[in-house]
Order: sequence, then structure tokens, then C-alpha cells
Amino acid sequence: MIVYVLDTETTGLRGGPTDLVVDIGVSKVDFDRRKVEPVYSSIVGYTEDEMRGKENSWIFQNTDLTVDDVLGAPPFEEVRTAVLDAVRGKKLTTYNTSFDLDKFL
Repeated sequence: MIVYVLDTETTGLRGGPTDLVVDIGVSKVDFDRRKVEPVYSSIVGYTEDEMRGKENSWIFQNTDLTVDDVLGAPPFEEVRTAVLDAVRGKKLTTYNTSFDLDKFL
């Protein structure tokens, strides 16, 4: 059995539009072969205006991700489209489905 696992990193816990997805990844888990493979990974880009007030978010204070990384990354809609294309028709789960899918994607 193959399952795709999606995970996001965000600027907060409330969901959009207050908080933003700043990093997203998808992995393919093949239970029969006992193998995990990366499928997609991207930092998500926003403008300086969109990032204003989010500079001190937990994600920027406790990881190596920076606001500059976000400012130079592909925009949300481009990343969202790529993720949806990667998982369309696949068995998908997340670490926190209501958080990742309902609040942000």
C-alpha cells in the first residue's frame, strides 16, 4: 500500500488568512517496500506586506527558515497548485488533517 503524507509549517495556529503556510512537503510512503521518498518540497513565498507582523513567528525563531527565504520563494498559489497536482487521486494523510487541509489548503 502507498500513502502520501503532507506536512506544512506555518506562521501560527489560527489558519488563513491570519496565518500563512511558509513551507510544505509531501512524501510517498510505500508500506510494502518499507520505503519513504520525497515527492515535493517548497518554501512558500509572500510579499513584504503579507509578511509584516509575522517576523517573530515561532517558525522563524526556532528553525533555520527566515523571512528572506519566504520573500524569495514561489508564491502560495503556485505551490498550492503543484501540491494538489502531486497528490490528486492518491491516498493522502497529514500529521494534522484539520489543521493542514481545512485551515490552510
